[in-house]
Amino acid sequence: HDGTQELFLPKELFQSVQRIIKEREHSCKKSHRLSYTGLVRCASCGGAITAEQHHKYYKTTGNHATYTYYRCTRKIRPCREPEITGIDMESQLRGVVASVAIPERFGDIWSRELDKDEQMEKLLATTRIQNIEIALAQIDQKQNTLLDSYLDGIVDKESYQAKKSQLYDHKLKLNEDLEVVRANGAQWIEPMRELIMCALQAHKIAREKNNSEELSFFAKRIGLNFFLSERRLTCELKRGYTALQAGRGAWSADLEKISDSKIVAFYVDVRTAVRPPSAA
Repeated sequence: HDGTQELFLPKELFQSVQRIIKEREHSCKKSHRLSYTGLVRCASCGGAITAEQHHKYYKTTGNHATYTYYRCTRKIRPCREPEITGIDMESQLRGVVASVAIPERFGDIWSRELDKDEQMEKLLATTRIQNIEIALAQIDQKQNTLLDSYLDGIVDKESYQAKKSQLYDHKLKLNEDLEVVRANGAQWIEPMRELIMCALQAHKIAREKNNSEELSFFAKRIGLNFFLSERRLTCELKRGYTALQAGRGAWSADLEKISDSKIVAFYVDVRTAVRPPSAA
């Protein structure tokens, strides 16, 4: 075969189409780097945030550069929120993560305090369960005495039914309390342990380079409701992390001189924010 068959497409058009396909494939391969589009929303209209990459060629140096910009998709309604550079977005997000970081010394002391709290919670739960079980046994005894009194004619039917209903309601409430204590006696311990672990990791995550996906994932662990307004990033920190951020100013300026007792006091403040009032 001499290969003399006439081409369906001109050679120049075929090469142009191939070049466009390669550029689109290249763009798709880079999309995984745009890690903050699913994290942040527009504060003005509530719309999603999208990302664009602009490519620039510098004639003087012969170098190519790619710049990422984040902006509102404007799909809900017309929106005038300005776009923000990827560098600025990432810098602000690193600032949020760094604001909840604690030194290793804090982590060591807090972990010891949490271990003591866990043992105390177990002891308190055991005591509560014993007290409830004693109260339940006393109600059983009262119910038997009440029935005997009714059968012996000491208590009339109306009084018997009223007292029986009262004892039944009390017993039902005690059984509900028993289930709650058994299920949730130390429910706040693990969230507090995770908070300490995250706070220890935060410094490294905030300073490490080229970790945008890890940074976005970590931000979701400590906060929610991330919004952009006038190129400023805001968010709502989760329970406990707000106390971490608020207390940071008290020790960050003079870290070397802070006493163990103050570190423990800081732990108590954060613990209060994490632990539900019913467990306090």
